[in-house]
Amino acid sequence: MKFSKIKRILTVLLACVIAVGATALAACKSEEEKADEGRREQAKVRLTFLTQTNKLNEDRLQQTVYNFNAAYEGEIHVTLVEDLGGTALTQLGTEGEAPDIVSLDERSFKTAVDSLYLAPLDDYIENSETIDIDDMWLNAVERFRYDSGNATTPGKSGGDATQYAMPADSNPVMIYYNIDWFEEKGINIISIAEDKLPVGYLPHGYYEYTDTNKPADADWVKTGNVYRVFNNQIPMNWEELMQLGKIFTNIIKDKDANNKYGFMSEWWFSWGWSVGGDCIQLGFTDGVNSKEGSVSPNKYGLSLNDQNKNILVTKNTTVNGTPYSAGDILSYKDRTYVEEHASDADIKALLDDDTLYDKLPSMREAFETFLNISMENGTRVAPKPSELSGTDYNSMFGNEQIAMLAQTTVASYTLGDYAEGYFEWDVAPMPQYRVYNTDGTLKEVNGTPVTGKKATHSTLSCYAISSYSKNKEEAWAFIEYLLSGNVQSMSAEFGSAMGVPALKSIATSEEWLNSTANHSATNKAALLAASDYSRVGDWSYLETDQWINQWQGRLNEAGGVRDGKTTLDTFFSEVTGRTNNALASLYARKIGD
Repeated sequence: MKFSKIKRILTVLLACVIAVGATALAACKSEEEKADEGRREQAKVRLTFLTQTNKLNEDRLQQTVYNFNAAYEGEIHVTLVEDLGGTALTQLGTEGEAPDIVSLDERSFKTAVDSLYLAPLDDYIENSETIDIDDMWLNAVERFRYDSGNATTPGKSGGDATQYAMPADSNPVMIYYNIDWFEEKGINIISIAEDKLPVGYLPHGYYEYTDTNKPADADWVKTGNVYRVFNNQIPMNWEELMQLGKIFTNIIKDKDANNKYGFMSEWWFSWGWSVGGDCIQLGFTDGVNSKEGSVSPNKYGLSLNDQNKNILVTKNTTVNGTPYSAGDILSYKDRTYVEEHASDADIKALLDDDTLYDKLPSMREAFETFLNISMENGTRVAPKPSELSGTDYNSMFGNEQIAMLAQTTVASYTLGDYAEGYFEWDVAPMPQYRVYNTDGTLKEVNGTPVTGKKATHSTLSCYAISSYSKNKEEAWAFIEYLLSGNVQSMSAEFGSAMGVPALKSIATSEEWLNSTANHSATNKAALLAASDYSRVGDWSYLETDQWINQWQGRLNEAGGVRDGKTTLDTFFSEVTGRTNNALASLYARKIGD
């Protein structure tokens, strides 16, 4: 069937089919099923769509498939197949049984491409009248661009690599906070974007004003001698997060059921990425712990122990052939170039006048700051791994044992369910490296604020076409339908419980922004911002995440580093060599490398 014919059918029928209300269709479910069975018998092309479902999205997915089949009656029929055991990769690899379309977790994406299970989509995208890449979150689109590597040619991620899948949503990690508990502690909650702060309001995520600097128009509760103010649209810096967390923290003893904690995050990303660091870098060795695993310049080395300062650019300039704007942070490659050429006249001049401000924390310092939230020898505001005792962080937030919890956007359904009837909650950005003057204003160098990047990670699923499908054009028509404005709008009514819509035009629509659906966050502005700057987690950097298994257990286990029982130096001496050995067998590249 010609693709233009598919387009004509969709144009004529889509609007009227979408208009049929879910309520009306649900009322005659048996007739609906019979009608769909009849359409399958009559269809010229029959497709299968393999996806995982849950109690929130199951009805919507079934309705979407039903509407598609009605729109393409006599031409295409899609059968939804539930991926009950998360076996998408196995099924994709079975010729003759592979689904035509699959919803795939991003952790499995590179393996699917390396295994030749997925069909490239670039030609379909280029010729599509429905898909507008500019209307999608760039970081989400890029993580599904990938070319496999081999011993002679490294792989490539993002950029102009082949597009093998399309993002289904955006799901950034945010800080969930307990509004009732905040109010109980005298914390005044405001929600004002940094670029819209009225005169007298300082650019902080959390700040304690006094009578001498409180804005005259602010009607805030006073606690002792200060006004505790939390702005849920501005990231807290590292110190503010700990300062606020201490207000809630009351640790009686390890593993005590009555312990209270101010904050919890399982992920270091927002700390390390904010200052330009990462857990692996090309050619990195720390000079101490890498004897068991030599790292060649074109291979990754574990870089959590990178102790060199990161560099903020304070004036537009070019370094090592790379143009930078004020506010950027040098890449690892260009920072290394600066370190190696620090005595060269041109580089020395940039360092001397602080165009290259080489005073941002190292990756090691950022990592230590993250670890200190739960380590006994650090700022103790979080539970240790050994204190979980059969529970989890979500239930601890729901039981009002944790005041602030880092969690994904779609977790709002679970967390909202815990909180329902007990307390109100909302979301705020993850922390950011920010330096302030004593008067509470941001420190500037050459007119550029001394801040790191806003940083968080997101977890995504994607839509892809099996390379074994004999009906790829028709399968693409279904993916176009899934990513059409009409279908995306069906998700908007659920608010953040379904994640942030894949289309920016829907995510910025009044319908989504003003959604008051059950278990949906109110602070949509912070979710939109995070969707724009979020990044893929380290588990999806390369073609496998097995290299992470060489160190994450020692970091997170009871008795490990986060438990305060293993020193960081001991940790690096144990895990660096074996991690580098595991990395040596991999060919993929991170986005941007």
